Amino acid sequence: AKRFQRFGHKPGVMGRIFKRRNRPVGRVADHQRDAFKNLGAAGILDSDQAKFLANAGSFWLAIQAMLRLTTEGPFEPQTASVDLRRMLATAGKCDDFDQLQNKVEEIATQTKAIYDRIISEPAEKVGPIAES
Repeated sequence: AKRFQRFGHKPGVMGRIFKRRNRPVGRVADHQRDAFKNLGAAGILDSDQAKFLANAGSFWLAIQAMLRLTTEGPFEPQTASVDLRRMLATAGKCDDFDQLQNKVEEIATQTKAIYDRIISEPAEKVGPIAES
């Protein structure tokens, strides 16, 4: 908990963000959505960022699930069949594969910007941690 205090977060916040009282273990997407909702409620993320990250997590999980079911090894867009490209676009809630590729780039860029703001930039201000 002390490591989060260095970044200006209140003690106990991280425990509350990931705590799931008396709730059955569910899908990963449900846990992510809860975590982002709680990050917003704790003031670590603003509500728009929390909603964006929750939706982005669901998007990535849908694409990843489709790729795991349909491919072996790394995905190569240039050699993917028309049907696979169509299924991926549908999984990503896009009209076509080109729109999906644009959406992937936009989500990745916006996610990185949020990460930099809440993780990288504060960590750079604190500097390296001396090993004990």
